[in-house]
Amino acid sequence: MRKSLIVMGALLLALLGGWYHHQHHHFNPNTYINQVDVSGLTTESALKKLEKVKINNQLYVDNQLIYQGKKLNTGVTPSDSDYLKQLLKKQASFFPNHKIKKFYVPAMQKNFERNQKLEQCLTAYLKSENHKRIRPVNAYATYTDGQVKIIKEKKGDAYDIAKMLQTLKRRENQGTIKVKSQYLQPTTSKSKAVQKQAQFLKALLAQKATYKVQGKTYDIKAKDVITSASYQSGKLSLDTNNLTGKIMKINHSQATFGKEYLFKTSHGTKIRVKNSTYGWKLAPAKATHRILTALIKHRRASLDAQKDLYGTGFYSTGTGYKHLSNHGLGTTYAEVSLTKQHAWFYKAGHLVASVPVVTGNVADDHSETPKGVYYIGYKQAPTTLRGRHTDGTPYASPVKYWAPFTVDGCGFHDASWRHDWSSKAYLTNGSNGCVNIHPEQMSNIYHALEPGEPVVIY
Repeated sequence: MRKSLIVMGALLLALLGGWYHHQHHHFNPNTYINQVDVSGLTTESALKKLEKVKINNQLYVDNQLIYQGKKLNTGVTPSDSDYLKQLLKKQASFFPNHKIKKFYVPAMQKNFERNQKLEQCLTAYLKSENHKRIRPVNAYATYTDGQVKIIKEKKGDAYDIAKMLQTLKRRENQGTIKVKSQYLQPTTSKSKAVQKQAQFLKALLAQKATYKVQGKTYDIKAKDVITSASYQSGKLSLDTNNLTGKIMKINHSQATFGKEYLFKTSHGTKIRVKNSTYGWKLAPAKATHRILTALIKHRRASLDAQKDLYGTGFYSTGTGYKHLSNHGLGTTYAEVSLTKQHAWFYKAGHLVASVPVVTGNVADDHSETPKGVYYIGYKQAPTTLRGRHTDGTPYASPVKYWAPFTVDGCGFHDASWRHDWSSKAYLTNGSNGCVNIHPEQMSNIYHALEPGEPVVIY
């Protein structure tokens, strides 16, 4: 009896040992490597099967097949033997485990051409589908009718292409790849981002700035100049028509560019003149941008309008901003009477020169000295004036002193070649448009003139 028990025990141990050996040298049921069933196989036989078998080359979106290529090798080679042994060890169990187990040897990741093709195919498919679908609309903060509100989000059914491509990348070493639909999600009204947007608009509308234009200061309140606003997807949009209108009113009240006024001449009469290139005005876009920037950054800023000026001629930033007297001309300026053929030069209110001149030839419409208010662009000494006479012939006239006041070439200069200095020379024998001054008098005048100084011609 005892011998029988010993024999039975030995047989049982042998069976258990054999079973243990089998379980640790064969894959469990329902085990797949690179989508190939290797149930019950040893690593050697599994490796041979994986080397020979072909697997599907497919891409699905949900249950929709969007790509069918030629069948693929599993990509497993004898060099992956150790990896298979690790998988076997990982899934080994004493009792058979029928749970489906899927493993992937990452060899197929080397198939860059296939992976690129799948990505292109998925991207093209999703973009095409999205043309028929509705994109979600994010919630956003808005300001209208004096109130800050949050407009609720709207859902859509457009695919989230980026996320679905990420899913594809994670599965590129599979033969048949199934990518589930993922949809673009809107930012909700309860999100921190939208709540911050609403808080930002409320804070913005409480801001104010002071804007100094020459001797005047304007208090600008955000709630007065911003009629509506929205803060959507990180982008702030403002209706600033009221602010632009305010800038235009300031221009109408204070700007001197293009201004027409009565000018008291050196001989006592009052004549009407108009600023041609002389003067300044506020550039609405520049001024609006600076003021809004200060309000948006929540600075209780004091801004000087001098950085927002516009002008024409030699300087695009205007001239005469600091002059409040004499219609913005100040007390340093040049004055030229075409009928009297005379010029006066003032510096800090004092007459420093009063000289006869010869101006543009009135017998030639193209040579007349232009009327209006201009300014000295720059000074140059000596130089050569070059151009063409009205008959088309070129000229090159050396001068010791040159101070232009129009960008097309009119200015003050000495004229050593001139012999006719009479008060009627301009009627038939005038200049090509410049103001000719006798060489003996030009030196003092040249040194008295300043760039930006107004020149009144009438």
